[in-house]
Amino acid sequence: MCHQKYKIGITAGFLFNFLFITTTQAEQVVRIETVKLQQLQQHKRVTGNLRALSEASLAVRESGYVAKVLVNEGTRVKAGDMLVQLDERRLRSELAQLKAELSQAKAAVRQRQAELANAKVEMEANQYSANKKAISQRALRLSKTQFNVAQAALQEAKAVIAARNAQLQLLQVRLADLTLYAPFAGLITERLAEPGEWFKQGQNVITLVADAQLEAWLDVPERFVHQLNTNPQQKINLQINGTHLEAGSQVILGKVDPHARTFTLVAHFDNTEQHWMPGMSVLAWLPLAGQQAVLTVSKNALVQRNGKYTVFKVSKAEEGDTASAVAVEVLFYQDGRAAIKAMDLAENDRVVNEGNERLNPGAVLVTKIATDDKSVSLAELKTQQEAL
Repeated sequence: MCHQKYKIGITAGFLFNFLFITTTQAEQVVRIETVKLQQLQQHKRVTGNLRALSEASLAVRESGYVAKVLVNEGTRVKAGDMLVQLDERRLRSELAQLKAELSQAKAAVRQRQAELANAKVEMEANQYSANKKAISQRALRLSKTQFNVAQAALQEAKAVIAARNAQLQLLQVRLADLTLYAPFAGLITERLAEPGEWFKQGQNVITLVADAQLEAWLDVPERFVHQLNTNPQQKINLQINGTHLEAGSQVILGKVDPHARTFTLVAHFDNTEQHWMPGMSVLAWLPLAGQQAVLTVSKNALVQRNGKYTVFKVSKAEEGDTASAVAVEVLFYQDGRAAIKAMDLAENDRVVNEGNERLNPGAVLVTKIATDDKSVSLAELKTQQEAL
């Protein structure tokens, strides 16, 4: 059986700080650490899905045919960007007609004002003559009636102007609605409109997703409802496609699924750099009350293969030190470390935390220890340490 040979190196007087791995083809460098036993808060592993903070199916507010489409699937837009433009010619024609009718109504008001002024003078003159017994009471009543009619006609003309102004405002709103703008920043995921197509009022044309902020919708077993640490400032560790990140604020939806016996916890996190997509699956480790003693290693010490985790343990043997793969179960993550469960690991065991992805699963013989300037045997290294 052919063994790969390794040389263990030291830097600045620290034993086993680096491992210099020599194979038959090349020399590689790995780093090792010791397994720690820590008192940590227990976490519960749950699963869920990612959702966008906002997702909208944007519809046209007026019926018409599409004049312009300025975006496509995959286009990233900012709030206020123009998306779709409908044809304006019909409403522009109505607007011109309405403005003409408004001018006509204003002219009618001026006419009614003149008629009212004339009726007022006539009524006052008849009143004076009636006081002198120069005209009959019937003539006086007729002049008062004409004044009241002229006054009502003026009010009617002014009401027509108010109605035309209201129609004008509504028409301006309808004209503005012919252009569809992005209500928030995000990504266009669906485009249903094409230039020349006719769309009815309320028909969807664009789907916009705000993916800069995402939500992890997590399904939590109902038995943990009183054990969760629901402090809004508590960070939640998430794992998406093998990448670890932290979510900030979270909220519990106060309803249990009667079939799955789970409730939903929603955690928010920033997505401006990673560009995860809504609909992806997510793992989460939710903090529970209380602490427990658990073995921990750095996240870099974990090697994931075929959906399972292993670490490379450095052990002593008759022929020398060996590095071999040990299967572990990840309980949760906290402060850059992974709480693990393993039958073949204990506190202060040495494991590889850098370069381990290049190691083979089988045990590998460690034969020499190397310094920065030369290789020495294990006995020589022990003598150097005693001298220090």
